[in-house]
Amino acid sequence: MIESDGYLDTLKQMSPTSGGISARTYLATVQWPDGQVIDSYVKLFPADVRIKELINESFGFLLAGTVNLPQSNRAALIKLDVNEFSIDTSNDPFASDNGFVYGWVTSSLGGDNLRKTFLKNYPNNVTNDEAQKLMIFLNNWSQFPNLIAFDDWIGNIDRNIGNLIFINKNNVAIIDHGRLFGVENWLIQSINADLDCDNKMLNIFKESHHGAIIHPSRCKPILDSAIHQQTSYTNALVQVKDEIIKIDSIIDSKLSTNINHFFDYFDRRFANIASRLPLALAA
Repeated sequence: MIESDGYLDTLKQMSPTSGGISARTYLATVQWPDGQVIDSYVKLFPADVRIKELINESFGFLLAGTVNLPQSNRAALIKLDVNEFSIDTSNDPFASDNGFVYGWVTSSLGGDNLRKTFLKNYPNNVTNDEAQKLMIFLNNWSQFPNLIAFDDWIGNIDRNIGNLIFINKNNVAIIDHGRLFGVENWLIQSINADLDCDNKMLNIFKESHHGAIIHPSRCKPILDSAIHQQTSYTNALVQVKDEIIKIDSIIDSKLSTNINHFFDYFDRRFANIASRLPLALAA
C-alpha cells in the first residue's frame, strides 16, 4: 500500500484509449514503500466500479504471478487525495468520508504496446500485412500459449493488443485485468464458470490459421499450459486468498461471499477445462 504522499508528480495523463476506458490513468513518479522512486502508472476508477476494478486488478496481478507471465515488477493500492485529483465526492460516500480513494498503481514497463508498434493507423485502417505481422509475432512469442490458457482460466474478456507491452525486442508483458470472470461487471452480473467467454488471444491464434483445421500439435502447448497453471495455482492458493482477503479489508468492499464465488469460479474453470478448451480451439 502506498500513502497519498507517495504520489510525487504527474508526468502525463493518458488518453482513454491508452489508459483504459473505465479509468483516469496517469504516468507519474511514485515513491514505493522501499523508498524507490519509479515511473509508474496510476489508475483512478469511477466510484460505481472502483471495488470491481481494484479486486479484478489484484486478482489478475496475483494470478499472473503464479504462472510466471511477464508483467510489471510492482503493483499496489495507492491512496489518492480527493482535492489533488478533483474527485467529485457528492456521489462517492467513501471519498466524502475519508478524503481519499484507493487507486491501482503498477511500475512502468517502459516500452510501446503491440497496437502502437504493429498497427500504425489503428483503428481507421489496419492492413492485411500489418495483421499478418502481428499474428506471426504472437505465434512466435514463447508466452502466447500461456496467455491464451490464462485468459481462458480467469475469464478475461478485456485482453487486447493494447495491453501487451514490449519489454525487449522479442518479449512482451501483460497489463490491465479490468474484466474478469467472463463478465463486464460482477457487481451487477452473475458469473458462470461453465460459459464460454470472449478470449481475444485465442481468437487471434485461430485467425492465424485462416479457417483451416488446427493440427492437435499446435494446440498442445496451450493445453499443457493450462495443466501447468492448475498446479501452480494450487500451490499458491493460500497466499493468493490471503492477499485478496487483505485487499478486501483495506478497501472496505465487504465481499466475503463474493470472494468465495470467485475462487469457486477458478476451480470450476479448471475442472471443465479438458472439455471446454479443446472445443473452443476447434470452433
